Amino acid sequence: MRFFPCFLSILMAISLALGGCGSGDETATTTLVPVNGTVTLAGKPLEGALVSFVPEPSNENSTPGADATDPDGNYTAMFRGRAGLAPGKYRILISKTLLPPAVTAASGEDPYMSQLSPPKADRKATPQQVEGVFDREIPDSGATLDFDVKGKEAPGRSARKR
Repeated sequence: MRFFPCFLSILMAISLALGGCGSGDETATTTLVPVNGTVTLAGKPLEGALVSFVPEPSNENSTPGADATDPDGNYTAMFRGRAGLAPGKYRILISKTLLPPAVTAASGEDPYMSQLSPPKADRKATPQQVEGVFDREIPDSGATLDFDVKGKEAPGRSARKR
């Protein structure tokens, strides 16, 4: 699991590169259907998560797509700047690293001076990796696909004990 986030990035890059192979004419005429939805973490909208759609090799048209979620957790799958994907089977990869909250200035510090320096990260807290892998089929009519992902401590990191 240590290399899972790196693996997701590499897999997405390869699929996007392979999707770009060919003359390019076939993708201009590919019919795309709307694909959108919401990503949540423990039932709450997840902002800034990367949602990647990797087409199965058996699909008639290969249209890898991606989008990042907005503040409400919503996304719209995009293929080469166009909204939508070709119907078919996809592996959906969702990933985001949640950074620990910053420590606010201690009372007694000059409020003006504390604004000039960036906040310090909480050394006790560790980043949390949010990820999910889902297999879904997109029908000819399009799809609204909602996902609830799980969080866990980022690989290779451990909380300091004091």
